Amino acid sequence: MSIIVTKNLLQFDYISDNIIYDKEKFFKENGSEKFDVNSKEQMLLMLQMIANKLNIDDFYSIKRAEITLKYELPFFAINRKLIKKWILENFIY
Repeated sequence: MSIIVTKNLLQFDYISDNIIYDKEKFFKENGSEKFDVNSKEQMLLMLQMIANKLNIDDFYSIKRAEITLKYELPFFAINRKLIKKWILENFIY
């Protein structure tokens, strides 16, 4: 069972954009949109997806994923779909 990612788990400061994202549309229909690494809501959605897909159940791995998303994404990972694909294939935890 994967960990539940909440705002208390985040280690960096984010801007709340006060938008409620549909988690299905976030990656599918709106997958070609830019991922905002400063948005609290988008970061929470991305981290929860990573935790669910990779069955992450510890805090350290989620915090490592957050660092990777915020600072270590490759230059070609410019939209949500590409980030999702890259992180699921390359994230080592």
